[in-house]
Amino acid sequence: MNPFKYQEHLNAFLDNGYNFKKFEDFNANESGQVILRHDIDFSIEMAIQMATLEKVLGVESTCYFLLASDGYNLLSKDAADGIKAIQDMGHSIGLHFDPTVYEDEKIGFECEVEIFERRYGRMSSMSFHRPSKSILEGINWLPERIIGAYQAEYFTDITYISDSQGAFRYGHPCEHTSFTQGLNIQLLIHPIWWMTDGKGAVE
Repeated sequence: MNPFKYQEHLNAFLDNGYNFKKFEDFNANESGQVILRHDIDFSIEMAIQMATLEKVLGVESTCYFLLASDGYNLLSKDAADGIKAIQDMGHSIGLHFDPTVYEDEKIGFECEVEIFERRYGRMSSMSFHRPSKSILEGINWLPERIIGAYQAEYFTDITYISDSQGAFRYGHPCEHTSFTQGLNIQLLIHPIWWMTDGKGAVE
């Protein structure tokens, strides 16, 4: 996959009359919405590239960043400059939380939110990194002010499509019946699979 293919997918949604929405702007009573989400597992630089491409097309997305990452330092100046650039393009940002780092995931989350928001300001939504079955079934400890990307309204009540591990394992989004019918979709796209020609995450 490559940036040109990704642009083709975005144009297909636009040509089909879809409106790109951030989580905080999504209206469950309307149709024809796509919540475009990016989990930034490896590279802030690729997130910037993807955000730039989307800006050109007038598309808004939400990028989620790991505080506990082996690939980048979210507290570095380079990271802060890159994330500010993404925000300045009109995109939203939030925390991509890895609960496996902590014995008590709720306390760990509260700790990371405090650090994240001190650095980047108040966030509206978050996503879990490799969520467990219990998380997908629902948790009750997220603050009311923070939307969870796996909450039913955004995950099970609408169509969820992901490119996890570099492939649309449950069918191409533009061939999905929800797409052809103009129904609401959450689309998870990882920049690592689109902003490079590598055949795996390491490459």
